[in-house]
Amino acid sequence: MAADLHGVINVPIDAVADILKISELEAKREVYVIGLCQSGEEVTPDKLEEAFAKGNAVFEGSGAAY
Repeated sequence: MAADLHGVINVPIDAVADILKISELEAKREVYVIGLCQSGEEVTPDKLEEAFAKGNAVFEGSGAAY
């Protein structure tokens, strides 16, 4: 159980493995957008769309979390 000024959350122990897997995938997904933003290239809507598409592909396939 955790609490802060936004409220209280109780995470069932059997959900922890799924949460960890999803958080790892989220970290892998954001690498594409952060990489683009830190690359020094001009960030355009098309490049952002491509970076998001690459990142979203992390959630597809046999290793997908959901």
